[in-house]
Amino acid sequence: NDPTNKSDIIGIQLHKLRRNTDYETNKKELWRTFSKYQPTSVFRQVDLCDPRYDFAVVYFDDPDQSIQAACDADKKMIIGGHEVIVKVRYRYQSLDKKFDTNKSQKYSALLITGFSNDFTLSQFFELLEQHNVDYQGGFVTQEVDDPDSSFAIGFFSDKKMMNRTIKKFDGTLWGGRALKCTEIYMRGPHPGRVTR
Repeated sequence: NDPTNKSDIIGIQLHKLRRNTDYETNKKELWRTFSKYQPTSVFRQVDLCDPRYDFAVVYFDDPDQSIQAACDADKKMIIGGHEVIVKVRYRYQSLDKKFDTNKSQKYSALLITGFSNDFTLSQFFELLEQHNVDYQGGFVTQEVDDPDSSFAIGFFSDKKMMNRTIKKFDGTLWGGRALKCTEIYMRGPHPGRVTR
């Protein structure tokens, strides 16, 4: 993208939002926060580059509104108790046309929260295998806001298998803690994540 071309600006992006599964409430909060710039839509999900946080895009029809919103936020602002990084969002160029979409495996990803902070990747894979879950990979890391907790993300090439996994685990107890499952979307296991 050409940073001097305003026509490529479609909104603002926010990084390091407090991760929360109550997405509708969080989206409404973003609508309210940026209402004076007249947003057209809000997208929010787990940040696949750093799943300890959420990532959001607030879209505006007018590129000048996007620039003003980013400038007024002064690149950083507090939302939900977290210092959030705000940047102008540019339209993606159509790089996907260079790739054969049939060769690009699409994966579903499942976020499972509620594990203790000593939960390991090996334990996660063992847990999935004990329940006959066919997974493609995953990872485990500690929560940012709760040092006593960890979360896991599992990758699935079969959406039906992922949905069955949600039914098996959502609300069940692990080590006295209730697990919460949230579906997220990504293309391919994230680079650097353990796959099998």
